[in-house]
Amino acid sequence: MTGLSQAAGTSWWYILAVAAVVLITGAFSVMIWDIRYSKNRKLMLAAVLNLVLAFIIFYILAFLSLQLYYNRDSGTIWDAASKLPWIVYAVLEAVSFVILLLCIRESIRYRRSHITHGVIRETVNMFPEGLAVSANDGTVLLSNLIMNRLSRELTGGHLSDAGLFWEKMKEIGEDQSGRILVSTSNGEMWLLSREQLSADGSDYVQLTAADVTERYQIIKELKEKNAHLQDIQRRMKAVTELSGDMFVAQESAAARAALHNQLGQVLLMGKYFLEHPESADANMVYVTTTQMNSFLLGEAEKSEEDRGNVMKEAEAAAQRIGVRVQMEGSVPDNDKFKRLLAYAVKECAANAVKHADGTELTVVLSENTAVLTNNGRPPKHTIEESGGLLALRKEVEAVGGKMIVDSLPRFRLTIHI
Repeated sequence: MTGLSQAAGTSWWYILAVAAVVLITGAFSVMIWDIRYSKNRKLMLAAVLNLVLAFIIFYILAFLSLQLYYNRDSGTIWDAASKLPWIVYAVLEAVSFVILLLCIRESIRYRRSHITHGVIRETVNMFPEGLAVSANDGTVLLSNLIMNRLSRELTGGHLSDAGLFWEKMKEIGEDQSGRILVSTSNGEMWLLSREQLSADGSDYVQLTAADVTERYQIIKELKEKNAHLQDIQRRMKAVTELSGDMFVAQESAAARAALHNQLGQVLLMGKYFLEHPESADANMVYVTTTQMNSFLLGEAEKSEEDRGNVMKEAEAAAQRIGVRVQMEGSVPDNDKFKRLLAYAVKECAANAVKHADGTELTVVLSENTAVLTNNGRPPKHTIEESGGLLALRKEVEAVGGKMIVDSLPRFRLTIHI
């Protein structure tokens, strides 16, 4: 049978050489993995022996190649090795290959049934949150992909010192009761926390980062809505107070109307007395007329005093509910017009707050005509007059005036006296 030295240079020689390189590489890799991760002594021993066998085969092939190339005497041992049939080496390599496969299979079984360092790292990298564990001096011992990405985005470098990283986050972030809220360039919000750990008698520091982007946006929207609701509540309270003032004004108007009727009765009584003195009670006519005159004189003085303040009171009432009144033009010197205009300003200001979220009321004045508009939302449909608007229309028409309410394209109230 052909010896190994006689097979040199043939295809079988190269096959044996390549196989020896593959075997020694595979055996070395399996041995390193078993030493680092596996606690199975039999498996480690098999890996070591297989590496030795693969190395011996590779060494013999390499040494004989050099001896044949330089045509030197290799000695008794190497002569014996070179005279062995090449098939012997092929069988040894086959045995080594089988051992290598068995070691690989056992390594795979061990990985599936035991927790290894690689499994721990893969699991940590699959976390949806950032995680890093370091020693007390800041040396990072474990850090997953998300925490490394955050470190690059927030500091511009790889996470190598957990202590410096935390101090940097305190500078650029917002304190949240011991935790830190930071934002990235793409708008993400992360909540970082830090805590102490103890394991195997040693102390460690753990950093975690939770993605709170969605919750942060929800809280932000709730805060804005809450502020808006508080503003609406304040304005509605003022509207309620204004409604009370308007109710008093309506009652006052009703009282004045009753006074007007009473005055008419007193005048008719006086006229009847003048025409039929023999059948009328002169003393009753005197008392009634005196009382009415005294009351009317008091009202006249009061009206004269309030005449200049009625519009200021209307503007102040609107301001209390958050509506600014902007007057364009001058108010005509007409007491009826002033009273009705003040009434319209209060009613339109209240409706702007309640129905349109308005903050400004514009009053355009011309000769005995006023046009009132607001900056609130346009009405969605035709306005049906009720409550204050209906009462205002009655007041306007009672003095011979005209009121027009337009709904589209925006609210507009026109009063002409």
